[in-house]
Amino acid sequence: MSRSVCALTEAPPADRPTSDAGARWSQRFEDRYRCSLPEDLADWFDSPWWQTQDENDESTKRENRAIEYAWPVSMPELLSDAPGAIWPALMPCDFVPLLGNGIGDWLCLRFNAHNQVSEIVQWFHGGGDWIPWGKSLSEAILFDAVVNDLPGVQRRHAIEAESYQRGQSATDPVVQWALSHQPPAIAQVFANGMRESESIVDTLLQHGVCEVAVRCQQVVSLLHDPLSETLTSGVTKSLDISEADRTRWVFDTHQIPEPILIQLEQATGQRVLPSQNWQQVQEHCERVTQIAPHLAWAWDLLGYCHQRVHQSEAARAAYRQGIECSIFTDQSVRLRTHGHTSDGVKFSASQLSALLQDGSLVREPKASEEESLAESQYLNLLCAVPADRRRLATTEFWKQRSVEAENQGDLTAASDHAYRAGWDLGAEPITAYPELLQRVARISEAAGQHAISIASQTHRDCFRRRYRV
Repeated sequence: MSRSVCALTEAPPADRPTSDAGARWSQRFEDRYRCSLPEDLADWFDSPWWQTQDENDESTKRENRAIEYAWPVSMPELLSDAPGAIWPALMPCDFVPLLGNGIGDWLCLRFNAHNQVSEIVQWFHGGGDWIPWGKSLSEAILFDAVVNDLPGVQRRHAIEAESYQRGQSATDPVVQWALSHQPPAIAQVFANGMRESESIVDTLLQHGVCEVAVRCQQVVSLLHDPLSETLTSGVTKSLDISEADRTRWVFDTHQIPEPILIQLEQATGQRVLPSQNWQQVQEHCERVTQIAPHLAWAWDLLGYCHQRVHQSEAARAAYRQGIECSIFTDQSVRLRTHGHTSDGVKFSASQLSALLQDGSLVREPKASEEESLAESQYLNLLCAVPADRRRLATTEFWKQRSVEAENQGDLTAASDHAYRAGWDLGAEPITAYPELLQRVARISEAAGQHAISIASQTHRDCFRRRYRV
């Protein structure tokens, strides 16, 4: 789903500084961002790996690459005041890019409130969607190396702007570096050449390596149904099937009525039966909501798994969690939830609103009237405000809540709400971001979230450098 914001005229990039002699690169990074680094990322910074490729060197683009994200950001750039790899406003302000694929997408580290690197995420520039690829850089690199060989269907955010022939991962030195930071069982799978089998999935999940990304890939595969490919616009038009029904049935092929299945068989000359495995989808989503509750896609699908078997209260509970997550974490294109809502409303919000309106749910008493009021106001913003004003209204909602929390002395909530003002739905206009970035930087610093504060200020400096605002 495209969620781009208006572009401004970019200023020319700044010259990158040269390094100073003395401390290790990892120590300089920790000093720069006032954070602590995990062992593998410190090793990466202190190794020559970040000097191995140059995305501006056309010769490297023609070579076979074992991984897609093959161009590291240099340490001098990462330590500069305004790293050119940062996409301010489009990229959340707690992200720092580490490796790019040469066409605008990045693997980024993400800071948490404890001044640590919480995860490595894949950030897609074509809409701002992101998903964790690992708890560490070594995990993310391994997922990059195996993602195209995992069992099941592949579905990306969009058609790739550049295709390439992958080289051999098992012998790639960067992949070998990543394996050296993982359990021996992971390296053994690579050594045995078992990547084309289910063994790699089982081993990765058993050891909790790249778990969120692997489970998402499994869900994509479990929801793939050849029957959905039969439901083309042309076929449904000839059968007088509405676009709304087609969209709903492509998402959940089990909802296709029996008479329509018979018509599809007659139209295609082939036997058609739904083959999606929603029970396994639910199992994967339940696990992801436990280990990564900040991701919308798992709550969205978990809620729907309950809803489709008429477990309305369980669906409501999941959807309530889902509406709290950034829309940029919904993986809506890959999971086809984007066509299940109107005007780009969050999937969980749309489904929850529909359940309440059709009487499937009873509004049970909340812990407090304040909680109930906040939920109803927010749900109304997501579903009732016209699409052309929804981002602005949502940004103002979170800004006001940030101010209220700060006035009450709750700096953690104030920082969180200020962050949501920019990256819940995305703020409009883009010129709103300088103030938001400064607010996040100021409150996060006061709350002791130094790494997020410095990263936010860095994004602010990048915004000024890029757009002269």
